[in-house]
Amino acid sequence: MDLLPVLQPNKMIALCAPSAAREHIATLTAELALCGPVAILDGGNRFAAYQTLRMVRMRTADVTVTANRILVRRAFTCHQMLTLLESTPSLPQPYIILDLLASFYDENVPTEQVSWLLDQCLIQLDRLRMKAPLILALAPSHAERLFLFERVCSRSEQVINIEPSSPVMTQPVLF
Repeated sequence: MDLLPVLQPNKMIALCAPSAAREHIATLTAELALCGPVAILDGGNRFAAYQTLRMVRMRTADVTVTANRILVRRAFTCHQMLTLLESTPSLPQPYIILDLLASFYDENVPTEQVSWLLDQCLIQLDRLRMKAPLILALAPSHAERLFLFERVCSRSEQVINIEPSSPVMTQPVLF
């Protein structure tokens, strides 16, 4: 999956996959960091830092400079996600939002409040993508709040479904 050619300002791409496409995001983050700054806004505490650095190390000897181009910020509740998006400056650099909806599935937050918070987050996503491309890594949701997932996907210019790779079964050699 090569997203670099399609990344353009004012474009939002949703990557839909179980475990929010961790391996693909690590590769994409490494590729983007080689070109310049990239912001990771993590809503599910899923940023694979070691895997990303391994990808960077495979592509350049200047790991420190490249790694310093990656800014990671985290939110642990849906309220913090809104605050995180509101406090993120709109810069001409790619934004990768990991598991935007993870904290929105909290059953302790009423559905009406979650819906309003998501609307506010979508306004902030529109603001951020004015100057830079925006990649959302989304994991499928549970049935009660599927409307959140559908709402985010409907706002994206492109939705890419990534199927989980199934392990190849081989017979071990006995002798």
